[in-house]
Amino acid sequence: MNAANEVAVNAFLQRQLKFTDIIKVVEKIMNLHTPLSHPQLEDILAVDSWARNAANEVIAKEVKD
Repeated sequence: MNAANEVAVNAFLQRQLKFTDIIKVVEKIMNLHTPLSHPQLEDILAVDSWARNAANEVIAKEVKD
């Protein structure tokens, strides 16, 4: 969630996203994510990377719409 939020806030600061769309991006990423019971560091890093990429994709789509 934090990774998606960081990407969305950065897009807002660059005027690529409305402030009210930040939560929409984070919510979409959270809905796509399947939590792990006992994640290891590698899992956390992989999910962080995935969330950042997915958030960028969502933002790119939002900008086009």
